[in-house]
Amino acid sequence: MKKQKLTASKQTGFTVMKLLIGLLIVMGVGVIIALVYAATHKKPATEGIPSSSQTTKAEDPETAANRTADWVPYSSTVGKYSLEYPPTWATPENSENCSPGLLLLAKNRLIVGRCASDYMGQISVMSVPNDKSKDYVLNDSAFSDIKTENISVDKQGGSRQSGTSKGTGSGEIKILPEGTKLVLYTFYVAGDINRTYVAQYQQRPRYPDTLGDFDLMIKQTLKFSK
Repeated sequence: MKKQKLTASKQTGFTVMKLLIGLLIVMGVGVIIALVYAATHKKPATEGIPSSSQTTKAEDPETAANRTADWVPYSSTVGKYSLEYPPTWATPENSENCSPGLLLLAKNRLIVGRCASDYMGQISVMSVPNDKSKDYVLNDSAFSDIKTENISVDKQGGSRQSGTSKGTGSGEIKILPEGTKLVLYTFYVAGDINRTYVAQYQQRPRYPDTLGDFDLMIKQTLKFSK
């Protein structure tokens, strides 16, 4: 009688063991299937990340207007233009010595240009009579990584150029230290105005970055006048 009970107990134990093993096998197969499915249906790495067109979306006029609401207005009768710039920006202490129509600006006073000198500082805006746009073109002998974009400001066509100085050059664009990043806006307005407008931004290694506000200043606030 005891042997029969022992045998039955062993059989019951084997049955439970088989069930456990079978359950583990089923679970393992399920995990494998899930992993295979996940691998074959994996989303691209860029899915869920904003596209470049989204991340570089142009600022709408209303937002730009809000950003420039407290900016300082500037106008030049001789230079025949007007614009606005951030109130925290610096201007030269001897502005009266600057050439008529020349505006020098910078993020701080340490890097603002000096009037009556060759040092234009971080930002400069000026205009000259007649069509001189060909004199303000970045070339690969003096700059690398040159990029040119056609733009329109105040209903006038122009260009936005950018490049990195090689430390060499000649002509109207002064030689800049090697590695200086330069952004250059150029417009020629014909007719009664008949002037070439040039806005220049320098990003030297130790200069604070204010390119975003510079671009906004030109694209949103620059106006040409007779």
